[in-house]
Amino acid sequence: MTHTCHAIACETPCPPKMFMCFRHWKRLPKEHQSAVWHEYRPGQEQRGDPSLSYLIVSMRARIALAKIEQVEPSLINDAIKTLAWLESKTTSRATQASEERE
Repeated sequence: MTHTCHAIACETPCPPKMFMCFRHWKRLPKEHQSAVWHEYRPGQEQRGDPSLSYLIVSMRARIALAKIEQVEPSLINDAIKTLAWLESKTTSRATQASEERE
């Protein structure tokens, strides 16, 4: 299986440790680049275990870039739904932890 760029609608092959192809990474706003790097854990692409925080910031980055590139709105909407689902998992974990402390 070939790893491809995570930019929405891009199918450019790139190494698994790379989040996006060079062209898309350079177009991604710096705050999103920083957030992705901050949440990245070395080797997560080999182990297949990115953190929930990484998944959230990476989805935000994908959406931001898709809006810059004016990608098909239905593709962006799908990503927004996925982001909302991921963020709901954060809320669920916080609620569960709070209940366990009580």
